[in-house]
This record gives sequence, C-alpha cells and structure tokens, in this order.
Amino acid sequence: MDTEKRKQEIKRRLTLNKYPTRSTAQFTEENNHNPFVLASCPQCCGRGRYDSYQESSTGFVQALHSCEPCCGTGVIPEIEPYFNNDNEPASVSPNSAGWIKCPDCGWKFMITDKDAWTGLRHKRCGQKIHVQTMVLIGSDNLNTTAPKQNDQ
Repeated sequence: MDTEKRKQEIKRRLTLNKYPTRSTAQFTEENNHNPFVLASCPQCCGRGRYDSYQESSTGFVQALHSCEPCCGTGVIPEIEPYFNNDNEPASVSPNSAGWIKCPDCGWKFMITDKDAWTGLRHKRCGQKIHVQTMVLIGSDNLNTTAPKQNDQ
C-alpha cells in the first residue's frame, strides 16, 4: 500500500471513530439537538449490503452482497448534521391526551416518545418545538389556567 492510500485509510478510520452513526447520536443542548453524524452510504442506503437477483434453470436466485464503498458498515466517512431543518422554533400546545402535532410535517406524537422527540426537535423532520403546557394558578378553588412555556 503506497503512502497516499495509507494516509487516506487512516483519515477514514479516524473520521469513522470520531463521529457517531445516526442510531448512536446523542442529542444535547451543546449540539443544539442536532449532532454531526456519519453520512449514510448512497450505494446501499445505509444497509451495508445489497441484493442481487439472477435467473437460473430452477428459478430466480437472490444473493446478499456486502457493500464495497462502505465496507458493509452502512456509513461513509463524510460528516453531516442529523437534521437539515433550520426553521425557527414553533410553539405548540398538547391536546387533552398529551399528543402534539408538528407544525412542520403534521405528524402527531407524544413528547414522552424518545423515538419521535429529542427534547427540542421532532425526529421525523427536525423542527424545533417549544411545548406549551398549562399550569394551575392560585388555590384549588380557582379553576383558571395560564400557559407556561416548557423548554423541553
């Protein structure tokens, strides 16, 4: 292996070790709930393998092959933000059952669902959402409510 190829391989491995995949990304205040992640392989769409079909005398044969560009990992050593959505944060109030509707994509979800919500962004589209909650003001005899912004 010549020196230039060796340098490229070292750089590739360092990048792959430094950044997480989408499935292992951590959403924090420091990264604005939008961490940098390794890009999915465009050849296999992040699967790490691809199918091939061949016709034989007995019918069709399917074979799974490891993807060469990503070496079967499903990611390539390119970095991209988890979300491409840079829209301004939107304020939304949950309905009586606790569901909210994303103002960007219209998808309904509960903020307790970690597969749909990072604590600031909707995972499906990346929209920043400030969830408005209702809090009781005054004593138990007073039935008025006022909106309170929740920073989650």
